[in-house]
Amino acid sequence: MDKIPAELEHRVMALEEQVDRRETDLPAEKIAVFDLDNTLLIGDIGDAVFAWLLKEGHKLPFSWKEYDGLLAAGRKRQAYERVVTAMAGLTIDALNKATLQVLRCGQTDIELAGARVPVPRPNPIMQAFLKFIADLGYRVYVISATNIQSVRLACRELFGLPETHAFGIRSILAFVSDPVSGNKQAVLTDKLEEPVTIGEGKVEAFKRFISSHPPLIAAGDSLSDVPMLNMVPPLGLTIWVCRPGTDPQSVLPQLTHPQTLFLLPPAPSRKK
Repeated sequence: MDKIPAELEHRVMALEEQVDRRETDLPAEKIAVFDLDNTLLIGDIGDAVFAWLLKEGHKLPFSWKEYDGLLAAGRKRQAYERVVTAMAGLTIDALNKATLQVLRCGQTDIELAGARVPVPRPNPIMQAFLKFIADLGYRVYVISATNIQSVRLACRELFGLPETHAFGIRSILAFVSDPVSGNKQAVLTDKLEEPVTIGEGKVEAFKRFISSHPPLIAAGDSLSDVPMLNMVPPLGLTIWVCRPGTDPQSVLPQLTHPQTLFLLPPAPSRKK
């Protein structure tokens, strides 16, 4: 397992000293919350599952080209929501099966016409960091803009987190009888439950499902994670996982408490 950067370890231990002294402006609980895609993972499990479903011949009313076009136009929220609503009609079992197939396929990429979608893998430094803070008594949670079924399976399979500690975009479910067995099946619809875990929706999900106390540690890689990072108090720790080719300083003006920021360099590329 990779070691975490010495400076990051030092920042956490300094935070521990403040917690031990029971600084009055620190939360009563030791909670850490993380984005998943391109933060804990190298790659995006939502993208990979969507690509897998398309490759396997599922007739989804949304193409990879349309998805990529929305992202290129800066319409991330619409893109992420459409990926989930396009799965309407799939059973939960089918979505879980596709997610596990992606996680266990052993491939580097999923090839579609005109696209190669990386199969996500854990960021080894973040994997080591989760263990480090868990050993210090932190409760670790994930809030992602990917569908909640894939988020929970990825967190369980790759990081050992219980599903009650992982949150994502939730479809409203319908329950229909299986034509063969007659058993009721949970089926995704094209309606989403609130809060939709993008931007401010991550903050709402944290407050509704996790705690009324803010997290001491938060990490993300996208400006849509900034509202979640801004929950961290002035003496806490925010981690920005840098992406290759992007300006890591771009997040600083967006942060309420920029002094909390630690910049984690991009993860090494996968060897061929």
